[in-house]
Amino acid sequence: MVTPRAYQDPAEARPGLDVLLTMLVMAALAAAALYAATFNDTLALGALRYLPLIPVSLAAYRPGGRLAGQAMAGFFSSLLLWQLVWPPVNAAAPAGVELVTAALLLHLVAYAAASASATVRGRETLADAARGWRGLLARAASLDEVADFILTEAAAIIAARDAALLLRNPIAGGWELAAGGTRSPLPAGPTLAGWLAAQGKPQLIDDLDADPRFGPRPQGPATGPRSLLAQLLRADEGTTLGILVLLDRRGRPFGHRDLDRLAPLLAAGGQALAQAGLLARTDQALARRAMQLAAIQQAGRDLNAALDAGSIARRALTCAAEIIRADTLAVVAAAEGLPLVWEAGAAALDASRASAIATTAREMRYATLEPAAALALSAGRSRLAAPLRRGTDLLGVIVAESAQEGAFDGQDLLAVAALADHATIALENARLFAQVQGERERAGQIIGHMADGLLTLDGAGRVLALNPAAEQLTGWRSQEAAGRHASEVLGCGAEDAAALASTLARPRAADAPHEGRLEARSRAGACRVLGYSAAPLPDQGSVLLIRDITREQELQEFQRELVATFSHELRAPLANIEALTQTLLGDGAGDGTAASPAPTPARAHLEMLRAQSRRLAALAERTLDVARLEAGAWRLEPRPLALGRLLADAQARWAAAAGRPIRLAAPEARLWALADEEAAAVVLDNLVDNALKYSPADTEIALALAAEPAGFATVAVIDHGPGIPPGLRERAFQRFTRLEAGDAQRTYGVGLGLYVTQRLVTAMGGRIWVEDAAGGGSRFAFTLPLCQEAELEDPDC
Repeated sequence: MVTPRAYQDPAEARPGLDVLLTMLVMAALAAAALYAATFNDTLALGALRYLPLIPVSLAAYRPGGRLAGQAMAGFFSSLLLWQLVWPPVNAAAPAGVELVTAALLLHLVAYAAASASATVRGRETLADAARGWRGLLARAASLDEVADFILTEAAAIIAARDAALLLRNPIAGGWELAAGGTRSPLPAGPTLAGWLAAQGKPQLIDDLDADPRFGPRPQGPATGPRSLLAQLLRADEGTTLGILVLLDRRGRPFGHRDLDRLAPLLAAGGQALAQAGLLARTDQALARRAMQLAAIQQAGRDLNAALDAGSIARRALTCAAEIIRADTLAVVAAAEGLPLVWEAGAAALDASRASAIATTAREMRYATLEPAAALALSAGRSRLAAPLRRGTDLLGVIVAESAQEGAFDGQDLLAVAALADHATIALENARLFAQVQGERERAGQIIGHMADGLLTLDGAGRVLALNPAAEQLTGWRSQEAAGRHASEVLGCGAEDAAALASTLARPRAADAPHEGRLEARSRAGACRVLGYSAAPLPDQGSVLLIRDITREQELQEFQRELVATFSHELRAPLANIEALTQTLLGDGAGDGTAASPAPTPARAHLEMLRAQSRRLAALAERTLDVARLEAGAWRLEPRPLALGRLLADAQARWAAAAGRPIRLAAPEARLWALADEEAAAVVLDNLVDNALKYSPADTEIALALAAEPAGFATVAVIDHGPGIPPGLRERAFQRFTRLEAGDAQRTYGVGLGLYVTQRLVTAMGGRIWVEDAAGGGSRFAFTLPLCQEAELEDPDC
């Protein structure tokens, strides 16, 4: 609060005690001089009668000395004029005209000295007061304080009956009347404030009622002429900030001296008004910014909670209406994957217009106060647009318009841009949520229509949910099975339950699906065989896919039994046929006696019959091998096996049978493998037989043995046949698979040899593969684990 300083007119000041004492001393001295001059009428002493001019002048020049000067002049005038009526001195007294002149001169000097003193002291007092005003006004923080201070001080300087201050509102720009501690806006249209501001200079009107510019004199009892003084308060740059208006100067009309006395106050007041206006605008801007930030913060929370484009557009429009002063607003959401939506306030938009606005906004990169004309909502004079952009994708746009010129500023632009950022994040979340919802619905549709059962399990193997197929297989409803262990829901025995628990633990560690089968009993008591596949989930759970393979198992078992029985039953007839054929060919009878050779035409048929019977016998043997492998009846007995000897025996046997050279490359050191001798011989025979079938008759077959990689021995069979393309090499080891390359179609086979070979090698702990041989052909290689020294020292080896 600014407290006004007391102001006293120097012309109206009262003399102090020191002034009175000085006047008395000087009066006594001057009186003595006059007495001496009265009784000694000499020229030198006669001049003493003018000595009182000195005390009169000094008394009048003192601050507030008008009264003292006139009193002193009156005292000495009485002494001078007394000589005219006192007879004892009348004869020596000068002429009456001289005495009267001297008395008048004393009063004139007193008046002149008092006026000069008032002028000088008044200027000093006003200058002193102005320095105090500037200090006081510099601490003023509001327009009301500054206005009250100016009015109070002006009333103290100028004795006016009424005072008012017309202020220009620093924020709205309109005129306001400040009087009595309050401010009220002036009505629109021509006003006294507007007229005074338009004059651009102070106004002094002696008779306000008689001035035709202010209308006729008001009716009523005459109160005398009313005068007016109006002085402008300006900022340093010359802007009019207010007008001081004083009415009815007590005692006399206003004059230019009053303007001079008010000038220091109004200069300081203009600076204070400029400062208070700046503070008001700053406070208003800060308050507005705080309001905008609060609204945007609340909108951010609301937008984050919204997951559909329509709600986001509505909430963004509501927030935009709070943070900026706009006549027309529109929010268009055009995110890919979401429907086109729009919200408009006082604007008529349809789908085509909203789509056109979104298309135009795709060219925008940042918020702007000068958007393209195609974004216009109406005939507004000010426009603001902010795109909702995420990287290179446009998700929408906010457009605001106002009929007022320059309605939006940089602060509005920043506020709308901040709102656009929140809306962009919300739309991106909505788009991602819609995608997730869509994927979830599609996944639900797929899972719901799956023919296989699907169990979703937690990390402990407890059921979280079942799909309809799983409900049908187990007899449990999804809600009833929730929380129960998968083995209980599937109804498997203790052995299968342990195997299932082990399988469910492995996917989380290996991050790969594992397959198996188990015998299960449904809730209704039906027994069936289920095949399952377990795969991990990111949240430490797993999914279990089950399928009823009871019928498949029965068919496979029937096929295995049929094939095994058929192959077994073929062995004896085929052996008899071969023996009979040998007898008829004259190769020797069963009792060891030689038979007579058969006729030449019949011999060819018998040779064909023997070859076909041997082929069927080999097929029966391989079929039995497959049946034994798949049924688990082939019990391997790994023992130390000399691989060099195994390859040498195979070389000798197949070289004699095929009549072709077979080369062996083996290291001098004996390599012992831990393998089943029968299975290793079958593997080697199948590979050599396959090489002989698919290589030209004039090429050799090579057998190779090497101690690599570490801990394994590698056995290779190399031919010079057509080779196998890389894309078909994995299929070569599948059951009943014959490749269409090379001589596959001209060479007899059913595709079981390599399948049996691959199964036996894998069962013995090795691996098998095929690759291109150097110089053409194929190189079939397999590995077997080498024996450790402790195993070689076994006496059974």
